[in-house]
Amino acid sequence: MQQIIVKTNNASQVVNQTQVVTKNGQPTIIKANGNANYEFVKENTGRAPDHIVTKRVGKDLHVSFEEAGQDSDLIIENFYNYQESALVGQAENGQYYYYIPDTGEVVDYVTQLNAGSIQGQALGGQNLVSPWWVASGLTSTGGLGSLPWLLGSTGAVAAVAHRQGKDDDERPAAYISIETVAKNDVVNVDERGTEVEVIGAVSGYYTPGDIVTLVINGKTYKTPVDATGSFTIKVPAEELSKDSDSIIEASVAATSPAGNFTASTMHRYAVEIVSPKAIHDPANQGGVIVRPDDQADRLIIDYTDEADQPQQITISKDPSTGTWSPQGNLPAGVEVNPQTGEVTLSPDAIKDGSTLT
Repeated sequence: MQQIIVKTNNASQVVNQTQVVTKNGQPTIIKANGNANYEFVKENTGRAPDHIVTKRVGKDLHVSFEEAGQDSDLIIENFYNYQESALVGQAENGQYYYYIPDTGEVVDYVTQLNAGSIQGQALGGQNLVSPWWVASGLTSTGGLGSLPWLLGSTGAVAAVAHRQGKDDDERPAAYISIETVAKNDVVNVDERGTEVEVIGAVSGYYTPGDIVTLVINGKTYKTPVDATGSFTIKVPAEELSKDSDSIIEASVAATSPAGNFTASTMHRYAVEIVSPKAIHDPANQGGVIVRPDDQADRLIIDYTDEADQPQQITISKDPSTGTWSPQGNLPAGVEVNPQTGEVTLSPDAIKDGSTLT
């Protein structure tokens, strides 16, 4: 297990810092911040990992800091929306370098990966003046140039940004992490209707009383940090269940004599899903009745109709009235009981012998 600090650097400063813990089964998720350099720092050495494994998934970049590279430790969402972003790090000699592919091939540079491609990346090439992001149209000599993968060269181009001072590499920082949600990172069915605890910690430079903010299902929850850096926020399990991506966004506005800092992170959790109860309709042989769980507020049914076409029905419960209603028009032969949410599919609506989920 390693602890890695991910710094998002713009053209002159660190704009965000996030702590990543490897091998904990939960990838840390950050959002891409325009064209930027993402700098990796091992907490125990203050230097970058020599080697990482990268994978492109859609517009997102997945990074593993473990040599096997089997699990994603970091996900940079929408990384591939910005063509001049890069991954950088400080080597043992104190110099900064880009991460370049093991193969040296242009197609394997991190910004050039095809969807689904996996490639090892190592610190290498020509050293950089600083870790700050620099537009690709400039070089250290002032002429036209580009990032190494755009040049088709394995040598990294020196950045033109100058160091801000001798203490830049030891810049103080604050970090935030979420340790657990609902004790085991799973929101269980029997917890709905109650409040569960989100537990986390702030480290680095902070002051007790600094405010932590969580965003869950579009709603904001705040709490102060205690003297040890720990925080606990009770949030409605129902809101966690309704969050579309099951990800908590956490941030802290940290203050200290060394300065003010903002740190953020994301934490993914799971929601227990209870399968609906499906029974044969005793009044209509070949028909099916589907009943939602008592704790459910939405029901999705997938089935195959008599024309051998896939169908999906979604019904939702109005939290204010308790009334169930379908989203869109119901297929022929399908009825919804607005009081109970019970869905009835007639024998003519569903294919004989097919599977309903």
